[in-house]
Amino acid sequence: MSGAEEVAITEMFVVVAAISAIGLGLNGTVSGALVCAGDTRWPFVVSLIGRYVFTHPVAIIGLVTLLGVAGLYLAVILESFVSGSINYRLFKSG
Repeated sequence: MSGAEEVAITEMFVVVAAISAIGLGLNGTVSGALVCAGDTRWPFVVSLIGRYVFTHPVAIIGLVTLLGVAGLYLAVILESFVSGSINYRLFKSG
């Protein structure tokens, strides 16, 4: 692998991590508000759903199919955005 290929791979990972950071910020803010309001069960359940229902299957599919690394990148993004969006809906519903 040449130096240019390694830089391209690193660049793509940094982009994926930056996109994922948006979802992590959303999830951390909303789940923190829910926990401070006394609701500790739902943020925990949502975290499990985000990881085991969405993230792990996509990562496994990425490993065993032609998706490869792109599937792993998608799993990193899904981990934060799925949990963040579900927690946001819970927060908005009161």
